[in-house]
Amino acid sequence: MTKKRNLLQSAINPADANAEKTLRQKAVDALQKKRALRTPVSSEDAQRLLHELEVHQIELELQNEELRHAQAEIETSKARYFDLYDFAPIGYFTLSEKGLIIEANLTACSLLGVARNKLLNFPLSRFILADDASIYHLHLNKLFETGVPQTLELRMHGKNDTPFWVRVEATVAQDGDSASVCRAVIIDITVSKQLEDAQLFLLQCGYTHPGENFFQSLAKYLADILKMDFVCIDRLEDDGLNARTVAVWCDARFDDNISYALKDTPCGAVVGKTICCFEKDVRHLFPKDEALQELRAESYAGTTLWSNTGKPIGLIAVISRRPLANLCLAESLLKLVAIRAAGELERKQAEEDIRASEARFRSYFNLPLHGIAITSPEKGWIEVNDRLCAIMGYSHDEILRMTWPEMTHPDDLAADLEQFNQLMSGQIEQYSIDKRFIRKDGTIVWTSLTVGCVRKSDGSVNYLIALVEDITYRKIAEKQLLAKNTELERFTYTVSHDLKSPLVTIKTFLGHLVQDVASANKERVAQDLGFIHNAADKMNALLEELLDLSRIGRVVLPPVEAPLQTIVQEALDLVAGRIANRGVKVVVTQEPLILYGDRIRLVEVFQNLIDNAVKFIGEQSEPLIDIGAETKNGDIVCFVRDNGMGIDPRYKDKLFSLFEKLNPEMEGTGMGLVLVKRIIEVHGGRIWFESEGLGKGTCFWFSLPSKQVQG
Repeated sequence: MTKKRNLLQSAINPADANAEKTLRQKAVDALQKKRALRTPVSSEDAQRLLHELEVHQIELELQNEELRHAQAEIETSKARYFDLYDFAPIGYFTLSEKGLIIEANLTACSLLGVARNKLLNFPLSRFILADDASIYHLHLNKLFETGVPQTLELRMHGKNDTPFWVRVEATVAQDGDSASVCRAVIIDITVSKQLEDAQLFLLQCGYTHPGENFFQSLAKYLADILKMDFVCIDRLEDDGLNARTVAVWCDARFDDNISYALKDTPCGAVVGKTICCFEKDVRHLFPKDEALQELRAESYAGTTLWSNTGKPIGLIAVISRRPLANLCLAESLLKLVAIRAAGELERKQAEEDIRASEARFRSYFNLPLHGIAITSPEKGWIEVNDRLCAIMGYSHDEILRMTWPEMTHPDDLAADLEQFNQLMSGQIEQYSIDKRFIRKDGTIVWTSLTVGCVRKSDGSVNYLIALVEDITYRKIAEKQLLAKNTELERFTYTVSHDLKSPLVTIKTFLGHLVQDVASANKERVAQDLGFIHNAADKMNALLEELLDLSRIGRVVLPPVEAPLQTIVQEALDLVAGRIANRGVKVVVTQEPLILYGDRIRLVEVFQNLIDNAVKFIGEQSEPLIDIGAETKNGDIVCFVRDNGMGIDPRYKDKLFSLFEKLNPEMEGTGMGLVLVKRIIEVHGGRIWFESEGLGKGTCFWFSLPSKQVQG
């Protein structure tokens, strides 16, 4: 070591090596001069002089020993300096004004991958990338011109001509010959530069190109910067026992995502650790990992992705077929990107949850069960579903341009507004009412409306949700049920009355009959039996009509063809007596039309319509009934017209109801027109009437499909 230090000393200052020899020569020369000038001395003086010389000799020896100790300390200090200089973690250069390397420490030589003896007297610019040479020369010239220390960053050629980044800090100093030199410190900043690039990548990734896949971009970036053959980014599943890849980069291409078990894999060893590295032999350490065996993996590095609550949610793994070249860079880079990757993983999961939640909401929102409207006190309409549009008869855009009161029936607006104000003031949280809306076509729709709200933290309403159910059918059914109940009440009353009247007659005349038989009054007996017989006939007629009404639609004879005139004539024959008694003139069309259906029922239709016409013909001077038919739109339309008293408008909606007698004083059960209507409907037709009012006659029309239409 001493020899090495002496050699280093000689290399730094060659004059120091000859210092001791030069000093001795000067002492010899001085002694010779003194002897030449010396005068004879006495023995006493000689003795004194010898003593002085011996004392001085001892003093010199003591001083010389001190000098040797001082020199040893200096040499030790110099050796320590050179050790620190050579083995410092940064490179040191001394450059001439021309940029030639005068001195360099071993670290600098190691950075450049060149032996020291091959660096000396070579220009430093030889090891600087051509693109950065101008930066170097600019700062070097400025340093020697101004003496101001310079700091710059540039790229240099390293081992195997691999470029690397350095930061150079340079100052001016004077060498032993008072010449200006540059003392330069060179620090390898490649890792920090790569981390800066990674930060820039993370900043830009996903923002400059919104459509790109962040995880795929990150996987490719890590493979490129770390020179890895395989990179995967995973999301943990099933309590951390399994993982599913979200991006896989293998041998310069993306692979499909897969799910896999973490057991017996290095990824399983990573979970829960900030960094986990296997610099070599990784496939031998995990022999059950088939993916490592297929890749012939040698090195591995991985990091855990943590949620904002500190829970492991994923991992990043990089794998190479070579030993890990730069462990420091791999660890630093993985730690850096893990934060952003974890955030993206949570964001992606949140987006998926939001999309799933929105899809569920949309599926509920668009169910065709209820109309749904979401509104805001400040913004008005926010959204309506298709069902609400269908209920209101407006398009989506049309509804959004309207207001709730505009569609509300005026008679229901006050009640709705009262409930709404209570909701807005916080008195209630929701309300439900039955209300009417006015559709776009002007028709009325009955709805069951339920309105609820979501409030802000201050208690005010944030937005409102309205559920609208179309209950028009229910309201109609309720109205029909009410009508049927009324009809049933009338039916019960009429039947009981119509049955009770002949029963009273029978009971009364049976009493008379008993008395008349006892008195042997044959004439009165015959009269009593006649009344009883007529009453029984009335009861029988009523019951027959009820039975007939119940059979319509259930008992149908096979349809046949019959001329219109034949069916009409059969009906006229059944009511000929009444026609004759009233002196009614009947006119029947002679157009040869063929009716197709249940012959008996069709005769019954004409019989009832003609019988009604006779009943209501009134006291006309020339009573007339006109019967005919015509072909229209493929149907046969028949009519029975009279010039009688007409129909009171108040009976317009009740004409075809059970037991609805236009004149309660007249005979009949009130079931005639009901029978007619049901017979015609069973044949696939319909019936209607025309009457301009009392005293202006009536015309009943009914249509029957032709044979061709039915077939």
